[in-house]
Amino acid sequence: MRRLSKLACSAVALVASASIAGAQSSASTAMAVERDRWIEAVNQLDPTDGVWSYISGLVSGAMTGALAATGGETSLICDPHVPFEDVELTRQVLFDFMDVADLWNVDGAILEVVAPLAFISAYPCGTAI
Repeated sequence: MRRLSKLACSAVALVASASIAGAQSSASTAMAVERDRWIEAVNQLDPTDGVWSYISGLVSGAMTGALAATGGETSLICDPHVPFEDVELTRQVLFDFMDVADLWNVDGAILEVVAPLAFISAYPCGTAI
């Protein structure tokens, strides 16, 4: 759980810094998918909903970011299932993480933080962070 706390803090800091940078740019708008909104979309299990491709992008971005930060030596997520092909399993990964991290009543449980952390938790690479 200590590893998870460090990851959560890092992810929150990353999202916060991205939001601040976005807010400072006149050409961009900082956005996040709030807890209730993404939970509702995920609960519908509609494979044509854009939420699934967004989740895939968030997870891929976390994997790519870790590889870039370590010079290709370390990934945070190893051998995940493919969200496009199994939306029910993706939903379960997200909701299992929400249970373990006790985030159901946390307004700040935005999708941009929860999705990467849920996949890191469900598909760890066995490396210490």
